[in-house]
Amino acid sequence: MKAKVTRNSKKRHVELFQGLKQHPQFSEQIKTPPSDHRFSDYVQTPKLSDLPDNQGILQYALGREQAAIEQYSASSR
Repeated sequence: MKAKVTRNSKKRHVELFQGLKQHPQFSEQIKTPPSDHRFSDYVQTPKLSDLPDNQGILQYALGREQAAIEQYSASSR
């Protein structure tokens, strides 16, 4: 069963993490990944057609791989 996400619950979630980020015990551990401004690029990746060509497949895979590299690099710091 999918939980209903409301604007208030989203706001509370953001406020919770902002509070944790400002807390002395967690401030150094919680950092925004440098590629966060491109998050929508990773979520809204282009869709492949039903019969993609080799070039389209490679471009799609390269984009996903680059996103993973950036996110994993940021989280390992």
